[in-house]
Amino acid sequence: MKYRVIKHLFLSFTLIFILFTSSTLSASTHHGKQDKVTSKKNNSEKEEWLHYANSARQCIETSNLMDALELIDISIEINKNSTNLEIKGDYYTSMGNLTKAFEHYQLAIQHFNNNGYNNIMLKALHNKVNLTKNALTIRK
Repeated sequence: MKYRVIKHLFLSFTLIFILFTSSTLSASTHHGKQDKVTSKKNNSEKEEWLHYANSARQCIETSNLMDALELIDISIEINKNSTNLEIKGDYYTSMGNLTKAFEHYQLAIQHFNNNGYNNIMLKALHNKVNLTKNALTIRK
């Protein structure tokens, strides 16, 4: 049962990740020299947090959990958002700490709601929260 829940969590994350990364990689064009410098810096920061988040995700998938925690914490420090909070929830799921996972999925939803992202992505995140909540209920 535990593996089935984890499998559903990973499948849900994959959908969210694909939808979210396509929206975060688009950048607006700015005019003027100062705007271009600012734009490059902002794009670099966006890519940097995403790089750490993706690396943490890969570490979780390969069960390299010590590195995963360090990488996801760096990602959150750079740009705290629903994606890296969700990945931290995935980390806690992999560790078997479903209570912490649930908390981070809830935080991800709060960030999600505050930024008005796509409803499909929000629904997938809610599914992940419900699966974790059900697993916690079964565990008790």
